[in-house]
Amino acid sequence: MDLACQLLDCLPLGVVITDGQGIVRCCNQLMTDYYRLPSAPMTGTLIYDCWPGLHPTWLRDQSGGWLRLTDPHSHNWCRFRVKVRQCPVEVTPDLPPQYVWSFQAEDSGDLEQVQKNFISTVSHELRTPLTSIKGFIDTLLTAQTRLSPDQVSHFLDVIKAQVDQLSQVIEAILTVSSIQSGTLKNQPQLLTLTEILPDLVNHLSLRYDPGRIRVDVAPDLPLLQVDYDRLLQILIHLLDNALKYSATDAPVSLRAWATVSDSQTPHVCIAIEDQGIGIPNAALERMFQQFGRLGSPWNRQHPGTGLGLYITKLLVDSLGGQITVASQLHHGSIFTLEFPGQISPVPIPSSL
Repeated sequence: MDLACQLLDCLPLGVVITDGQGIVRCCNQLMTDYYRLPSAPMTGTLIYDCWPGLHPTWLRDQSGGWLRLTDPHSHNWCRFRVKVRQCPVEVTPDLPPQYVWSFQAEDSGDLEQVQKNFISTVSHELRTPLTSIKGFIDTLLTAQTRLSPDQVSHFLDVIKAQVDQLSQVIEAILTVSSIQSGTLKNQPQLLTLTEILPDLVNHLSLRYDPGRIRVDVAPDLPLLQVDYDRLLQILIHLLDNALKYSATDAPVSLRAWATVSDSQTPHVCIAIEDQGIGIPNAALERMFQQFGRLGSPWNRQHPGTGLGLYITKLLVDSLGGQITVASQLHHGSIFTLEFPGQISPVPIPSSL
């Protein structure tokens, strides 16, 4: 193992080897440099204690995700793409299963370009409502004696709508910032999906007819260990989109069922399906990117920040889950969530 660790130091990416419980057995120099306390020994320590942003589900499912680390010397931060794979048995024949965690740093040039694009788009998203607000206020101040009460009321309605839009953009930007900086902390708890459904329907009922929401939850779903508020936020956004971009009398459905991964781990799948405008195939790959809104007339009728699905994807990742989308233009879309479940299922009523 000592020779293996020396060889790992030659690699241009971070590598950590753990056992099946996440106990560090070996770590190359690149990852040691990014450890919060470089002088402290890492061998024998839980990898989640070394880097709290890692998720135990990545080890259990041999998957991965994104991790943001700060250099303890320069205090600059970098994003790492994390992947977890089991070592081939022939490599460590005399040891229990060992797992390789690889940490690939995001290219700094790509990151710089993403930041420039983000700032440019945010500036536009903020400038547009501000310009409209200023224009209407100037008109009210200079021509208020010549405006009828109906015209004044209309101008004030427009100003309020633009202020609401501005507030949404700012709130979305702050949410993205808190997620990426690691300051948005999850508080996982064991819960059933049906515990969330009443709050979900009540929230959406403020804007939509609750009769449009069709719920079909399979019995005996595994428990989820997630942050209640984060999962509620994810489901609210996906269902709000489904309802907003469908005809006013069209139903949308929330279906949930259990499945088993290749590693025999139980998972809970949740699908949000609508009969709305659909998404062109060419646009599917950018749906979870920043400001990935479609340039369609329907979108102009329903203004948004362009950050909703991007934030949703970040929140799903933070809970150790996955999100995918399938769609057919003019026929609707299906957004599917998948979260690791607990080993022991509990009976859940299928009807609400």
